[in-house]
Amino acid sequence: MTAWPDPARCRAVLIGTTTYTDQVMWPALPAVRANVTDLGEVLTSPRSWHLSRDHCARLIDPASSDHVLDLIHDAATEAADTVFIYYSGHGEKTENDLLLPIATTRPDRLRIGGVRFSVIREIIRERRAPRAVVVLDCCYSGMAHGMSGAALRGLIDTTSAYVLTSSARDTLSLAPPGEQRTAFTGELLKILQEGVPAGPADLSIGDVTRALRYRLLDRRLPLPEYSQAGAADELPLIRNRPVPGRTRPEPARPDIRPAGAARGTGRAAGICFGTANSVITVIENGEPTVVPSAEGSPSMPSVVTFAKNGEVLVGELAKRQLVTNSERTVQGVAGKLGTDWSLRIDGTTYSAQQVSAFVLRRLKENAEAHLGEPVTDAVITVPAFFDDAQRQATTEAGALAGLNVLRLINEPTAAALAYGLDEEPDRSALVFDLGGSSLDVSVLYIGDGFVEVRATHGDTGLGGEDWDRRIVEELVRRFKKTTGVDLTKDRMALQRLTEAAERVKITLTGARDARVDLPYITAGKEGPLHLETTLTRKEFRALTADLLDRIRAPFLSAVGDAGLRISDLAYVVLAGGASRMPAVSALVKELSGGRTPLTRLGPAEAASIGAARQAGLLKADVTPMTLGLQGKGGVLRKVIERDVPVPVERTVTFTTTADGQSSLRIRVYEGEQPTAALNAVLGTYTVSGITAAPRGEPRIEVTFGLDADLAFTVSAREAATGRRLTVTQQPT
Repeated sequence: MTAWPDPARCRAVLIGTTTYTDQVMWPALPAVRANVTDLGEVLTSPRSWHLSRDHCARLIDPASSDHVLDLIHDAATEAADTVFIYYSGHGEKTENDLLLPIATTRPDRLRIGGVRFSVIREIIRERRAPRAVVVLDCCYSGMAHGMSGAALRGLIDTTSAYVLTSSARDTLSLAPPGEQRTAFTGELLKILQEGVPAGPADLSIGDVTRALRYRLLDRRLPLPEYSQAGAADELPLIRNRPVPGRTRPEPARPDIRPAGAARGTGRAAGICFGTANSVITVIENGEPTVVPSAEGSPSMPSVVTFAKNGEVLVGELAKRQLVTNSERTVQGVAGKLGTDWSLRIDGTTYSAQQVSAFVLRRLKENAEAHLGEPVTDAVITVPAFFDDAQRQATTEAGALAGLNVLRLINEPTAAALAYGLDEEPDRSALVFDLGGSSLDVSVLYIGDGFVEVRATHGDTGLGGEDWDRRIVEELVRRFKKTTGVDLTKDRMALQRLTEAAERVKITLTGARDARVDLPYITAGKEGPLHLETTLTRKEFRALTADLLDRIRAPFLSAVGDAGLRISDLAYVVLAGGASRMPAVSALVKELSGGRTPLTRLGPAEAASIGAARQAGLLKADVTPMTLGLQGKGGVLRKVIERDVPVPVERTVTFTTTADGQSSLRIRVYEGEQPTAALNAVLGTYTVSGITAAPRGEPRIEVTFGLDADLAFTVSAREAATGRRLTVTQQPT
């Protein structure tokens, strides 16, 4: 996290419009007043930036756009540390700009009377302060992210800047009737005032954004989007309760002795626990095998239904209850981990960990049935943006499912490992993961023995299910046009349409058209009615063009946030089942500068395969990496090579370089680089008690070993006498 802002050198401008001249075009928004007032109280409090009231301007119902721009300009000019701009009210859009109406704005003179965001952008770009935050709570606020190339760089500049918006570029923001604040700012203020349970001691704006997205997702409200430059997401915003942090980057291969990774007696598996679908993979004969679900699919829906007879349904059976038994069915529980979400069914309250455990346990049972032996250990994937509380909750869910979680691994890292990208270090890769319910775009740096997530961007409200819903809407429209019957009123019919839509989407991946035949879909006045129609790939693209367009900003932002150009990417990986839709894969190729994405592995299975490889190494009876010493010319002299069966021992003979020398100092490296110093230092050891003798005469046999648990040992003895010598490890 970066340094806390200096209150004396910061400025904030909070603007809200509650009433408008044209009440038909823009209804009054009384909740905006509380937005501005309460956010100002937060920013001036000791728990936040502790700004003086003179440095936190609050403007409600400005008289003119010039007044707004003057305030923002003054703040951007005066601030020497951080400038914070907030707007709440109605929003309008043109083809390439976001317009913010004020009280006196007329609809027919919007470009003149409204505040143009492009002008605010220029003011922020020319600011004096190295850090800037812009928060927009209005309809179409996502237009602020809908720029690319020079325009985007002009907005966020090359310093540290963060833009947070209440919705996507084509999405309305909400002010729920009867609520004191608008939906977005209301949840934002709850986080700032109440904190994040089990969150870090200091919440950065990135921490707050992640918590905000999950709160809004849980309420099924429009999801916020963000853009950033530099380390803007690390800007401290509010003080919170501390928890132990996590370390990065992640090792591409396990440590010689993984901390806390006690190994069970059964087999290990890799699990991709997704919001929409989950996959489990095991290692058989040295190769990963994706375990099919009970229905024979490589993935299993992450859905749980609590049947009225007391039975708990998991997977495909539960998914079929989403429409007809929605109040007892849970979907997307992975996104609720680390929150206070719970579900009460028949007098019993279930936490997110408990519901998640039902999914993980079913995956475990499927793998055990496939292998014919117990599965006791697992490496589980998590989104790269998961915080400590979410990661801890994932581990707890695994334990409830009867799994010893060896390690949690970021989903994009796992996908990269599945493709073996860690075999060619010092490269950058982009993992494009469009799953059933969310989009994650991550840029990775692949080093020697580690993989680091340099930037991640996404849209937790965009996934393959959105494409499914468009098909359902089109089928409903066609049926109503021909029969006059609205299928949305029939739960059973809607469930059949939902299942058919997913099949149509999959069919159109490889075919130009898909036939829909649903006999007896419902009943009319004259008897049963049937749905028979054909949807072409061209029609499908037209129905979902706006969804496709939402991919661009996260893709470009992830690359920009990593400080890279498109040409710097060595690899582009497609993950997530929805990524294989022709229109999606074609757009990714276009955004990648014509580079063909890697698609060799099944889209839903890549992360699970990478996790399984990690699990196999953590449980395996082979060495995970080369161990060696520095030889002549600084080269790595290999002592124990990678992938050698364990337990293993190797002995190296040393001698002295000075008369009467009584000790040796030995440094052990781990890694695959030819130059010893470029590898990680496993440890430095001193061998003492050598019998005094002329230099070059003593022969000291030093034995290096790895036991079955990958614990590293060093022992030494004098060859002439067999006397054991003392070996001590130096502090690192």
